[in-house]
Amino acid sequence: MTRLVVMVSRSAVTPGDLLVGVEWCEEVLFVGESSEYVDSIAYLLEDAGRFIPFDGDEDVLTERIRAFEPDGIVTFSEHMLPLTARVAEEVGLPFHTPGTVASLRDKGAQRERLRVAGVEELRARAFSAASDWPGVLEEVGLPLVLKPSQGEGSRDTHLVTDASRGAEIIVELVTGEREFIAEEYLVGRACAPFGDYISVESIVRNGHITHLGATGKLPLLPPFRETGQFHPCGLPALEEEAVLDLATAAAQALGVTEGVLHTEIKLTADGPRVIEVNGRIGGYIHELYSRVWATDVVELVTRAACDAPWELPAAPQKGVHFQHTSQPHPHATRFLGVDNARAVSRMAGVTGYRRLAQPGSTLPTDHRTHDLDLLSGWAPSHDRMLALLDECRGTLAFEFESPDGLLRATGRELVAAVGSHG
Repeated sequence: MTRLVVMVSRSAVTPGDLLVGVEWCEEVLFVGESSEYVDSIAYLLEDAGRFIPFDGDEDVLTERIRAFEPDGIVTFSEHMLPLTARVAEEVGLPFHTPGTVASLRDKGAQRERLRVAGVEELRARAFSAASDWPGVLEEVGLPLVLKPSQGEGSRDTHLVTDASRGAEIIVELVTGEREFIAEEYLVGRACAPFGDYISVESIVRNGHITHLGATGKLPLLPPFRETGQFHPCGLPALEEEAVLDLATAAAQALGVTEGVLHTEIKLTADGPRVIEVNGRIGGYIHELYSRVWATDVVELVTRAACDAPWELPAAPQKGVHFQHTSQPHPHATRFLGVDNARAVSRMAGVTGYRRLAQPGSTLPTDHRTHDLDLLSGWAPSHDRMLALLDECRGTLAFEFESPDGLLRATGRELVAAVGSHG
């Protein structure tokens, strides 16, 4: 009998996908900190297995998990990585070690390990006081990327090209309560109509790295808001191989021997460069790669965690599998709704359309990626994918509240608006 522990918090995997993906396992123990999200799905977890609400006492939690006699432990949540690593180490289960998690979550520590290993040499400096800005500017230079040392979703991430504006941003963000890192900005090569970066999705078991694939990206909207991804990535075979090799080298440099990785890589004129390595599944990757491989990615990850038999099919499904997410208008303060979703969902090639933001919800002001929806689809070629996406964008009609009143825009107009005002 296989027993699995799943550490639960808000993540890139929906509750429904999680529960379907662990159905193969005879006994599942779900652990979640009390939060609005976990409390709202606790009844689902209790129906699918056992559920333990974590109250902060790690010793008690560890003993309860040890008594469960699990074969594996996983989390799909960035927030739960440190706790999962500590519990796994105490119980003797394969997972990212606490030291590895520290390097995966702390971008400054990660940069240093990649530098020492000779994988990536990038000017960078961590700091926590606004008074450090002159030294940061001298050491890193312009242009630079400013971001929290720990964070996700491009929250509070800025491209700084002007020293005076950088000083203003520093005063706004750096209050001493958290650490930031300034990194040399990697200039991407011309990749239009696609984005100038790639992500690599990997499962690591017993030190063996299996790449699910290299994920192509649609162009970012300023400052670093994501708009979609697709597979295959569209790179020439030799360049794709170089990207995968770099992801492997980064994983080895960080000492990853177990777990899941989402590695972001910039495509530059001098070859691929590491942006960052994350110790969990990427956003919407489960939905995308479950279609690419015609198998359940959550099941693959959990089987690997339990050392149960798993393997990828011999070849991915034909065609281009893609996803697209709409970002709010730069002047919008509240999302009111979207029209013509049904018409889009019925278009040939569209496999799903899901609204993610609730009508009436307040929109963030910290420059993060904030997905209003998720459009999924398939096309026989990359050109056809782009044509279908343009048709979908032109059909979707969004409404927002703004300081100047009601604001309406098609998905196509949103791309132009956000791109010019990011």
